[in-house]
Amino acid sequence: MKNSGVTIVIVPSLALMHNHIKYLRSKNIEVTCINKLTAYANREVIIAKLKTDCSTTRFLFLTPEMAAWDGIKSFILQLINENRVNYFVVDEAHKVIDAADYRGNFLILKEFRTARQDLIWIALTTASKTA
Repeated sequence: MKNSGVTIVIVPSLALMHNHIKYLRSKNIEVTCINKLTAYANREVIIAKLKTDCSTTRFLFLTPEMAAWDGIKSFILQLINENRVNYFVVDEAHKVIDAADYRGNFLILKEFRTARQDLIWIALTTASKTA
């Protein structure tokens, strides 16, 4: 893993997100998340911290809906453009194939993908009905 910057992880399931976060914290890895359960004030605190310093928070977990929200979207694009994102991870990536039918907010990934061509993307999946 690179030494500075944050890894952004898009996870469609809150339960799965919670499991990932719990595991990483058990390994003393600093991680944060923004999802529908995150209070607006807490979102602003998380964003402010990451805007000033990405060196301690290793992972930022987001749901597709939060990534598509204008405030979060512009924040992510800012981090990408400032070269402060190490990796972009999409968990349950098979859901992207069916994005229009499943969750249209996955379509925001295209905008992030085209923001910086050299950003490393990792797509993870365990199953696919289309494969």
